[in-house]
Amino acid sequence: MSVSRIKIDDISLQDVYDFMEHGSAKNASPKIVEYLDTLDMTRGLLNRIDRFATKEAVVKHLMVVKDLSRYKAGQIYEETIEYFYRDRIVSKNAWRNIYAEKMEKLVNFSMLIMKDVSDADKISKMIERIASIRQLDIEDLPELPQELFNKPFKVYSLDADISEFTAKADRNKLKKFIEELPELSAKEIARLKEESLIDTLKIFPDEQEDIRKSE
Repeated sequence: MSVSRIKIDDISLQDVYDFMEHGSAKNASPKIVEYLDTLDMTRGLLNRIDRFATKEAVVKHLMVVKDLSRYKAGQIYEETIEYFYRDRIVSKNAWRNIYAEKMEKLVNFSMLIMKDVSDADKISKMIERIASIRQLDIEDLPELPQELFNKPFKVYSLDADISEFTAKADRNKLKKFIEELPELSAKEIARLKEESLIDTLKIFPDEQEDIRKSE
């Protein structure tokens, strides 16, 4: 289904993001434009705390003015918060930014009517609270070194002696044990002795001397 045929009830914030990534202003769907206008209008409502101090007040206004269902109006309320404050479903960081922004407006208003040092001290404490809400007083997590994300360098060996967790093998006893196995042919015995590193292991043997090939 093309974007131009999608009704506003079927559009979500993800559709807007998809359009921004792949579309352009020249081919913007009227429904996408209307949806963005609705988000912007809702942000304006959120700033009018005299009439729209609660989510319910905003939702009811959208239902009347935009002829939306309660579900869709509630969705637009939440997506407005995410679109202008953070791009994921009403996260804690989004709410932190919302409350911090409201407090910054209070600080600006308080600075205009400040009369004395006492008022200045109160404003200073308000600013500290804003910093705390934005978690500016919390140290950033240290960045992990890139080496931790690199693939580990591994060395594989048939020699058990190089392992600090393995007891040293008695090569002479192992050689005698292999040579006394009655069910093995001479070629099989030679192969076991190579793979046990009793005899020199040839990684690339000649075809004539490859003991791994059938007789």
